[in-house]
Amino acid sequence: MKLPVKKKAVKSSTPDWKERIKRFLSAPQLRLWINRHLPTVKKFLNPLGALAVGAPPYLVSQYYQTDKFSHDFKASWPVISAILDHHVIVGTLIAGLWVYLILLSYRGLMSLMKETPSGWKEVSDTILVIMDNIVGSKEQRFSKEFKRIKGAQNVEASDVFRNITQPEKQINELVFGIYSAFDVLVRGTEKYILKVNIATILDEKVCDINFHYPNNHPVRSDPEDLNQKDSAITNAIKSKQPVIIDSILEESRKPKKRFAVTDPSRADEDGSLICYPVVYDPTKQVIFVVSIHVDQPYVFKTRFKSSYETVMKAFVLRIKLEYSLMALKEATDGKVT
Repeated sequence: MKLPVKKKAVKSSTPDWKERIKRFLSAPQLRLWINRHLPTVKKFLNPLGALAVGAPPYLVSQYYQTDKFSHDFKASWPVISAILDHHVIVGTLIAGLWVYLILLSYRGLMSLMKETPSGWKEVSDTILVIMDNIVGSKEQRFSKEFKRIKGAQNVEASDVFRNITQPEKQINELVFGIYSAFDVLVRGTEKYILKVNIATILDEKVCDINFHYPNNHPVRSDPEDLNQKDSAITNAIKSKQPVIIDSILEESRKPKKRFAVTDPSRADEDGSLICYPVVYDPTKQVIFVVSIHVDQPYVFKTRFKSSYETVMKAFVLRIKLEYSLMALKEATDGKVT
């Protein structure tokens, strides 16, 4: 596997009116204001909410059953009474479904106000276990090598270094770790397939994809297809920022898209995608892009960007460490093994 080299960066696109509305509704300031005032507002909302849920069905049933009530209602609300008189079935159905519709709207509003993904509380424990396992496997390798050289006549430092540093194996373990962490984050989703891969970047281009999980779901896109200027990976490389796509189908139909369809036979497939660039500090260049894909739309959400970054930082630091070890091996061995 070749090590990435160096290059530069470009810019992004302008949002349409739908995106502006979405951004406004999911803006951190709006959610912060609501969360700050929620305890006060709840005092008034609880009785008002009970009234909003219970009153309409009760009033509709009274309208159809009590003559005096319907007579007074017609005098005060002629337009609504005309609708109820001409559409009895619709009125009855609305009365019956009213509670369900209100609760559905409430759930939607609460989900919009959420600041973190569903499995956020559990993911920190998962990351601790993952990192423990990764350090544990490295410790076993060190112990094994120590037993090998203990009492040996001639010990070559280069052999020891080669045996204890296995960066590619460690990166494979980190890919599994990223998969496990995001599996916890999206666990509320029904019937999903989650995939993680790491693309190696050379001169701001994908040159290979050596690491992916699960192994029974191989990478279906060629590097040259992923190097299209409007692909999510290219956008992540150029901006050096995570690219989060709530719906790849919706994104692929935008005039200024950040997702390229690499196979026309899969053009109607939907899903969510995160492309996270790994920037190597000494060169300030993108050396890898971690792609996390789930085959259901709106599982990953742009408004959870800071949560995804928090999860990824733990893994990216280790990936950069393993990359440095690769560079050291290349410098000492003359090749990467």
